[in-house]
Amino acid sequence: MKLLLAGISGYGSYYMKLLTEYVDLEKNPLCGVVDPYPEKSPWLSWLKEHGVPIYPSLKAFYEKNTADLVFLATPIALHKPQILEAMEHGSHVLCEKPLTARIQDALELKEARDHFGKMLGVGFQWSFCDTMQRLKQDILAGVFGRPLSFSTFISWKRDDSYYDPRGWKGKVYDPEKGWYLDSVATNATAHYLHGLLFLLGDTMDTAAMPEYVEGSVYRARPIESFDTVFLRGEYKGCRILYTATHVGEINENPTFRLVFEKGEVVFGDGTGQKVVARFPDGQETVYGMPQTDEENAKKILRMVECVEKKQAPACSVETILPHLAICNGIFDRFQTVDFPAVLLEKEENPSSLHVKGLYEEARRCYEEGILPDEGNVSWAVPSRRFDPKEITSFSGDTYLH
Repeated sequence: MKLLLAGISGYGSYYMKLLTEYVDLEKNPLCGVVDPYPEKSPWLSWLKEHGVPIYPSLKAFYEKNTADLVFLATPIALHKPQILEAMEHGSHVLCEKPLTARIQDALELKEARDHFGKMLGVGFQWSFCDTMQRLKQDILAGVFGRPLSFSTFISWKRDDSYYDPRGWKGKVYDPEKGWYLDSVATNATAHYLHGLLFLLGDTMDTAAMPEYVEGSVYRARPIESFDTVFLRGEYKGCRILYTATHVGEINENPTFRLVFEKGEVVFGDGTGQKVVARFPDGQETVYGMPQTDEENAKKILRMVECVEKKQAPACSVETILPHLAICNGIFDRFQTVDFPAVLLEKEENPSSLHVKGLYEEARRCYEEGILPDEGNVSWAVPSRRFDPKEITSFSGDTYLH
């Protein structure tokens, strides 16, 4: 099977690492890479040494070559046109998350996928990895009983270079390139919101669409979108809580806690990055470590297998629609609120900033299952609420004027 990677810098450089370490490139050769600025990639010398052709665009590649499976690790605004171009030339695609910025574009890609008869996977690696696949199988089998609450907390600091104004992180819209809707929820920590929805899905390849979502979003950075989010929702009686920030004082690995009638499942918070199920009688089941390179590579390996066996991927357009609907709803229905300037504190080495007291307040919201306005937080604004099932398109009119 001939493979092609578009994007070899940024997250694309990690794709190169996974491809070279976990994929049999003799059986499934990397027939080329696409990047208009290959000199920025740490993999340039390796590519030259191994004779892998470098192309400035997909168009240039397809003029001289073909690929059975294309991996897209490119900016969000490029995903839709590149997916369409790849499928038009007979390639299956694994696209990094988010699939698209707007939900109507994802629905259009679903139609194109069916028209061309190609596989289209989305790179939410937790949906593909062994750890989460085993856990979800047991959830669906009733091992834990009825789900009661699914909560996750992320405090991942980002330094100033992450939000380089010359790049697209934190951008909503570019008149030349289109929609990004990039934020802490839609991109950087999207895995952990989608992960909750995926584990709650009624089948192995679906995710839960909450009956409602409520919350608020904030920013400390001078960006177009937001760097902090508090969300709560519900699905079939199970409460969903998602708390994430890039500007807390403390940087720590993500954690989640899934509470069921017959036990709980914990990741982080003392588990050593393992997903551990705990039962009332004291027994424990360790499902694995979903953040390792080996587990992250499963999305690539399983996508290759899907193409070989003509099987639908574990994470497809349909699977990501709940997450995308929620994110579009946030941008459409919520107001982004600036943190009080008096609470912003600069940091050096590396240059960054944090919101004083934010980590403690966000952690309290996670542990108590509340939103900031319910916890009498000084900077909190009233939460807003919407039904994500109603989000079938995103106009973005307020961002265009």
